[in-house]
Amino acid sequence: ETCASCHNLDAVNARGVTGPDLDEIGAVTRDRIANAIRIGGTGQGRMPAGLLEGEEARAVAAYVARVAGK
Repeated sequence: ETCASCHNLDAVNARGVTGPDLDEIGAVTRDRIANAIRIGGTGQGRMPAGLLEGEEARAVAAYVARVAGK
């Protein structure tokens, strides 16, 4: 819900157009996704930091790392 308005991710039929396409960014790891959630993408102010926190952020990071690009 929180990510789909900006990001594309085929596994959940997300069709966002303003953020990176998570199926095409490559080298998607749980730690990379968790860090992006924590700092707000690459830290350049394009994505708000901390949109998800705690267990929710960890679960989303693990899921995206598992399904992105598949």
